[in-house]
Amino acid sequence: MRQLSFVVAAVIVCAGVWLSAAAAQVTTTTTTTTQRTWQVQNGNTTILFEPANGQDLNMAELQAFGQLADNDPAMARSLARNPSLIENENFVGRHPQLQQFLVQYPNAREHFLADPGNFVVPVNGSRWSKAVANRANDENQ
Repeated sequence: MRQLSFVVAAVIVCAGVWLSAAAAQVTTTTTTTTQRTWQVQNGNTTILFEPANGQDLNMAELQAFGQLADNDPAMARSLARNPSLIENENFVGRHPQLQQFLVQYPNAREHFLADPGNFVVPVNGSRWSKAVANRANDENQ
């Protein structure tokens, strides 16, 4: 009987902690033009969630690269593993569709190197997934 009451008390305490944390979060939806934002308040910290602004992205470039990656998945995996290959003329020369893409979108190399995650998903052995996280940490210090 004592064990049962101990278990019940533990469940009540855990539920109380969980409910107080949930009650501390307030979600607000604000509509500005057609854009929504969400705000979460947790103690003295406010987190504001906004949709990404795609205005600075060249969607035609991203879609063209997506088609290229679908047509040549081995090339896409190689670039995902090591984005700097996009600067390697030997690598680019072995992939004529990539070569054409870079001619059609002259700033694509720069865009790819700046934000490879806009183009490819990190794969096992990707060098940039950790580098991006480290760069973000360095900028925040």
